Amino acid sequence: MLNENVFIGRKKELNELTKVYKSNNFESILIYCVRYVGKSRLVKESLNCINNNVVIIYFNVLIGTLATNIKILTNIIRRSFNNKYLTFYSLEQILEFIFEQSITKKIFFVIDEFSFLLDLDIDTKSKLVTFIDKYINDSKLKLVLITSDTKIKKEVISSSSTLYNRCNHIICLEPFDYYESSLFYKNYSDEDKIIAYLAFGGLALINKQIDLSLTPLQNIKNLIIARNTLLEFLIERITLKTKTLPYINYAISLIA
Repeated sequence: MLNENVFIGRKKELNELTKVYKSNNFESILIYCVRYVGKSRLVKESLNCINNNVVIIYFNVLIGTLATNIKILTNIIRRSFNNKYLTFYSLEQILEFIFEQSITKKIFFVIDEFSFLLDLDIDTKSKLVTFIDKYINDSKLKLVLITSDTKIKKEVISSSSTLYNRCNHIICLEPFDYYESSLFYKNYSDEDKIIAYLAFGGLALINKQIDLSLTPLQNIKNLIIARNTLLEFLIERITLKTKTLPYINYAISLIA
């Protein structure tokens, strides 16, 4: 199995994010894709490449209540600013604080699973727009919105949407192509790489589970054919929703 700390591929997207991060102006970035492609890992990897003279607020929205998420985000902000006395009771207070601080500080504010926040507070979009419009000329904030809900992208580009024209960078992550997928099992022969790609597709989460000490067929047996495995559940969902893994049977036939 590949070392979890090893980051593979996405050079184009990393370069794009790095370029945006260097700006001293307000920048907003929407990153969207289906689940398990690796959008959160991409953003975390991109943040590892920036210098230490910045404030990073990485907020992973939880399914729950708005109050719980505000409490979690408050604790994250306290750590990011090294100030245990900061207290917030609403999303508006948090946004106002972050935008105000971003006038003099370079702040990276990441909202992972942005669509969850919209579900918890239907006014989130209008609140964001209010502060973006108020601070856009003075802020150095880098606002990164991550979502698996492709409807968010439509809202950002629709002229009838509240968020229209507020995200000046949009990145759509696609599953890895054959070349990038093969980097997960680069010690395989060319034939085995093709078989592995046909069976496991281009999703990072699945490719990371491949045991390189085993053959492609053994991995297929252990990860796909075996019952009650994590991948059995994931592959069933992904195949039905995205059709990214349609060639499992064909891959097995090549080995048989």
